[in-house]
Amino acid sequence: MSAPWIHDGRLISAHDAERLLGSKAARLIRLVDAGQSVPKFYCIKTEAFRHAVESDAGSPSLGQLLQSLASLCDGAELDRCASEIRARLFNIPLTHDLQLEIASSQERCFPNRAAVAVRSSVCGEDGDGHSFAGMHDTVLAVNDPFGLFDAIRRVWASAFSDRAIAYRRECGLPCTEIAPAVMVQEMIDARQSGVLFTCNPVTGNVNEIIASAVPGLGEELVRGECSSDSYVIDKQSRHVQPQLAVKHEKLIVSGNENGVERVLLDEREQSAGTLTDEQLGLIADLAISVEAHFGRPQDIEFCFDASGRLYLLQSRPVVNVDEYGPAAGNSLVWDNSNIIESYSGVTSPMTFSFIRRAYAIVYHCFAEVMGIPPRVVREHRGEFENMLGLFRGRVYYNLRNWYRLVQLFPGYQYNSRFMETMM
Repeated sequence: MSAPWIHDGRLISAHDAERLLGSKAARLIRLVDAGQSVPKFYCIKTEAFRHAVESDAGSPSLGQLLQSLASLCDGAELDRCASEIRARLFNIPLTHDLQLEIASSQERCFPNRAAVAVRSSVCGEDGDGHSFAGMHDTVLAVNDPFGLFDAIRRVWASAFSDRAIAYRRECGLPCTEIAPAVMVQEMIDARQSGVLFTCNPVTGNVNEIIASAVPGLGEELVRGECSSDSYVIDKQSRHVQPQLAVKHEKLIVSGNENGVERVLLDEREQSAGTLTDEQLGLIADLAISVEAHFGRPQDIEFCFDASGRLYLLQSRPVVNVDEYGPAAGNSLVWDNSNIIESYSGVTSPMTFSFIRRAYAIVYHCFAEVMGIPPRVVREHRGEFENMLGLFRGRVYYNLRNWYRLVQLFPGYQYNSRFMETMM
């Protein structure tokens, strides 16, 4: 039986996983169940954070500060409140019971006292509609209990960084419901690390894989703070277009204490490609497998250890790609019945972008008027934004998405007939 504040990574329902463990851990549990090579981990649940907040006896209490955070509009006051929350969380005591549970989980999961990586897993982080990539702290190569406790507090505090709060407010996400879980994961002493997109996030091409890789650990790559090699991989032919960068140093696990250190690369390593042909083939297989599992393009972090084993560190949806496409295992059916009466001639891409947006807004609002819960509407954002397609200047309905949306409304059996009659 799991301890009250800890989850050991075993299978859990999707709803409970999101609520108790946050989005990132919930997705990793699904990937473990699907047979992907994910480093071992356990989670400190969201309830542990909430309990720590409720136990705070400061004046004002952390709970009061969190309520204030949601109501403040002034930038300076907002920054001051978030800064105070972070400072309090950096120093908040962990209860004796929680410390014992963490120590027990460490011994059970990592009996050889291996170093661990401490990562955030906030509810809503890396979800289908919003990406918090690089906004929350990750603490690498922690190998002693006191360092672990400090890392947990640091991850809690990072959920209230200025950048994360600004992103939440811009996206209309509530600040009162921030409840970070913490993943304590086996630290892989990576020889190569990288990030790959299972689509081209710039052009929207769902038939390309875009990978970036560096020697050593990939923390600075994730934050966009270092030069990296780039690879464009065609999903069908597996043809690779490399673009190599000059790399001067790499991050490695420190041999003397907690954390990581930089080492200089020799002249040959600076200009050599980070990934071999075999490794490129492995990450292409990984990209296609994970994308098919979730049914939409993914942003994946990966690494290779000294033995050449490939690890999947995390996977999040790509939120700015309009079409999921057959590359993600989605067969598409297009029909221009009925809509051809409205757009009978050649439609320009500019006009199409307008009408596609208009359809998304109108039917989104209609769903809310009909009483469909906002959570359900958010979960189907992809369908609302992809009701139409443009082919050779002609506008078409994406029929599968229309049927998916019609199913949300009461009386689907009759609604589907009305839609078919209309078309």
